[in-house]
Amino acid sequence: MIRRGTKKFVEDAKRIIDENIHVARFNETLHSIDKLKTKHIELTEENSKLNHINDNLKELVFSLNESNKIFNDQITFLEEIINSLQVIVSIKDLNRHNLLWYNQNYKRLLGYQHKELQELNSEEAMSFYHPEDHEKINERNKLIANASNNRYSCIIRLRHVNGKWVKMNSDYIVLKRNPDGSQSQAMEILKNME
Repeated sequence: MIRRGTKKFVEDAKRIIDENIHVARFNETLHSIDKLKTKHIELTEENSKLNHINDNLKELVFSLNESNKIFNDQITFLEEIINSLQVIVSIKDLNRHNLLWYNQNYKRLLGYQHKELQELNSEEAMSFYHPEDHEKINERNKLIANASNNRYSCIIRLRHVNGKWVKMNSDYIVLKRNPDGSQSQAMEILKNME
């Protein structure tokens, strides 16, 4: 009888443990589901915020594209105006010794093509100036070296593509300077004097 009682006790204990294991597993599953629900809610809120930011960024990109179109139209308009004048306008990067921008009048007034101008460096560009005018260019460079002098004007002669010398008024303006005061960008406006 004691044996039967012990056996029944052991069987009851096993049954209770088995039932509790299933309940414990069920409770763990419910707890995991609650965690997943919370995480889903957090992710949904985060996604909503990101969608709102994305919408704002799309509006910003659209506005920037529209502004860029207007800006490009204005640049095109200004280039048309500058090209319609009887002057050569160029902007030079003096750190890299190249032309950043120039209008189409190099071709119209002096006959030079785009490729010829792009291949120039500052030393080769001196060959465009009449040899007797090199001193004026050196004088300009010395004067402009002083940070308080940002403009220099003189009359020079430039070589036309056909070899003829063309007398021009050169108005040279420093646009930007390096931290040490030397020129970094300059604009030159050349007007035919003939």
